[in-house]
Order: sequence, then structure tokens, then C-alpha cells
Amino acid sequence: MLDEGERDFKAAPGQTEFRHRMAAGGYSYDYMKRIIIPREGTLVLEHILKNTGKGIMDMYVYNHNFFVLDGASTGKATVITLPFKPQGHWRDEYDSVALTDNGIRFSRDLRPGETIFMGDLKGSEQRKNYSFRLANTANGLTVDARSDAAMEYAVFWCNHEVACLEPYTHLLIEPGRQAEWKIEYHFGTM
Repeated sequence: MLDEGERDFKAAPGQTEFRHRMAAGGYSYDYMKRIIIPREGTLVLEHILKNTGKGIMDMYVYNHNFFVLDGASTGKATVITLPFKPQGHWRDEYDSVALTDNGIRFSRDLRPGETIFMGDLKGSEQRKNYSFRLANTANGLTVDARSDAAMEYAVFWCNHEVACLEPYTHLLIEPGRQAEWKIEYHFGTM
């Protein structure tokens, strides 16, 4: 990388802030990501992306959601719940996982080295409902995620240690404009 841009990092009680400014080839931006812990059991990611260049920024953004629920393996006790009926195509034929009317369920525990992938998870109402729940029925732990952004589609990936749903949001930012979005995570029990 010839030019890494400018990076700043600030920390304060209950929050951290990362900022990256870049100018290259007519495309320039000022990106800020703030990680906030407003109360126990809640994590908030705030994003601001300002187009400081001359071209239109037309892109997708996503967040990795690699949650491990108290060391539990991915399998029969893992439940992903969505507020819409999911559709999509699995990368391979899997005997361990299936789409349901409201999410993703596993029929058996995954083995070490086994991975599962779907790159085009959608539903009829996913744009209005960027939210999901990851739960483990054996230990009762949950993660509820919700965003004020629209979800265009999601990628689902997992192995025997983690199940990761990655919602993608489309951004179209004119020069001089900015996009703002927030993702909230609530950690709890069933």
C-alpha cells in the first residue's frame, strides 16, 4: 500500500473511536467507527462515512459477527433466528444445516475442519429488518443484533467453533455527503 492515509484512535470510559482519512485517485473519505458500551450486556457500533472526494461512492459495507457463546460448539444447540423467511443457495450440499421459516437450524454438531457457507441469504422483508438472533439452547446464551441500516443480503459462514451472519448494507454517497448507521448488540439469556 503506497498511502495508508491518516489513522486516529481515541479511548474514553465506555467507548473507543477509530478514524481513517484517505485520499487516492479522486476517491477520498473520512470514516469514523465508534464502539460504545452504554450499559452491561450492550455493545453499539456507530459508523459515519463521509465522501470527501469527487466521485460517487457506490459500495457495500458489512460487519463480521464472530460470536462464541461461552465456548459452545456450532451444532444442534445453535439457532439463528431472522424476522423474515430466508432464501439462498448453499455453497455445497450439507447434511448438517437447513433454512427454516424464520432462520437457520443445525441437525447435528459440526466436526473440526467442517465449514458451511451461503453467500446470498435474503428474504422478502430483509431490507426493512436488519436484525437477527444467535442463540445456544444448551447454555441459554443469546446475541440480538439490530441496525438502522437496510440489509441488502447476508453472508452466512460457520465452522465447529463459530456461526457468523454478516448482513451487507448498500451505500451510495454523493461527494460532500455522508452515510451514518448504527448496529446494536444485546447479550443475554433465553
